[in-house]
Amino acid sequence: MKDDNKKTSWGKVAEWYSDLLEKQEGTYQKDLILPNLLRLMEIKKGETILDLACGQGFFSREFLKSGAKVMGVDVSRELIHLARELTKKNCLMQGRSL
Repeated sequence: MKDDNKKTSWGKVAEWYSDLLEKQEGTYQKDLILPNLLRLMEIKKGETILDLACGQGFFSREFLKSGAKVMGVDVSRELIHLARELTKKNCLMQGRSL
């Protein structure tokens, strides 16, 4: 029988990782990855993006802000829970989200 209460290694550090991305300035994700990712993707309003290993939704929310419809997937239930909560708080967008 499947154990649904098992935490992944990411689940154990979900809150820490979320705080790192949401509260700290000068992170690798914010300052280096995000601007280049958005530039390379050239997201058009209404496009659908599948964000695999979306974590707590940092990049997914940025894709939403660019007008995309986003489906986020992650192995960690704790990170998906945070992604849903943060998306509700920070993105007043129509369409499909996490």
